[in-house]
Amino acid sequence: MASSADGKRQAIVELQGRQAGDAAASRLSAQVRDLLNQGYEYVLLNVGQLTYIDSVLLGAVVQAHVAAIRSGARVGILNATKRFRELLATTRLNRIIEIVEAKQDGGPDAQ
Repeated sequence: MASSADGKRQAIVELQGRQAGDAAASRLSAQVRDLLNQGYEYVLLNVGQLTYIDSVLLGAVVQAHVAAIRSGARVGILNATKRFRELLATTRLNRIIEIVEAKQDGGPDAQ
């Protein structure tokens, strides 16, 4: 957890391996909800090590985005693979959820 250059508190949620089903979606929803309740203004979902995502977890990503907006925060996707970007483009979620890449210094860089 850190602060960004503009002083906003940001957190990174790591998603790794195969993420599927209700249990994975519930974990993600709980993590994001807890971070928003702690006052984080920017929650990044790091999907760089994600090998599989199903529609249930994709729905949880959308729910996280909606919850963040309602609390005055934002959710972004960090280190999206080509396949993940294609999924976001196919579902048109790339139009509403910000995709960021890690900068050389390790921090996120909005695209």
